[in-house]
Amino acid sequence: MTYRNGRQINTAGSVDYAINAGDTGARWYDGPSSMSAAATFDWNYRGALGNTGISYARSEITVAEIRDGTTNTYMLGEKYLNPDNYTDGWGTDDDFGMYEGAAYDTYRWCHPDYYPMQDTAGSQLPNRFGSAHSAGLNMTFCDGSVRFISYSIDRDIHARLGHRASGEVIDASQF
Repeated sequence: MTYRNGRQINTAGSVDYAINAGDTGARWYDGPSSMSAAATFDWNYRGALGNTGISYARSEITVAEIRDGTTNTYMLGEKYLNPDNYTDGWGTDDDFGMYEGAAYDTYRWCHPDYYPMQDTAGSQLPNRFGSAHSAGLNMTFCDGSVRFISYSIDRDIHARLGHRASGEVIDASQF
């Protein structure tokens, strides 16, 4: 793959986890084409700075900004991957690996349309959390706890757990 503002690499390691970018739809951009273009680049292109999660391009989220509480907010979790590409690095959801900055390899969203799913052959769904497990996936919350989340989690609850300051705290018994 070709990197922007970085050198080509010969070896990459895949990453099975992604950070929570929020409950919005995927808000994405490729970034500036060069270091000099960064000075005038629109960093909010496509509304990217409006992501509601823990990390996204150009974010600097502090614990104080996680107003729904660290026990009620996803930090990161297992990511949905296409099993056809587990070992070849050609899936759009895992093609750059551990050296990637802001990309589908490292971010996932919790919009209700991006509900978590079990990895499914033939399907590229790079916005979603998911896993190869048959019943659900592991999510790490901002307090450091890890919880197993069922694929059947209510889509709105999943979205609220992805938003750091929705004002709608979810009781753990609901997921």
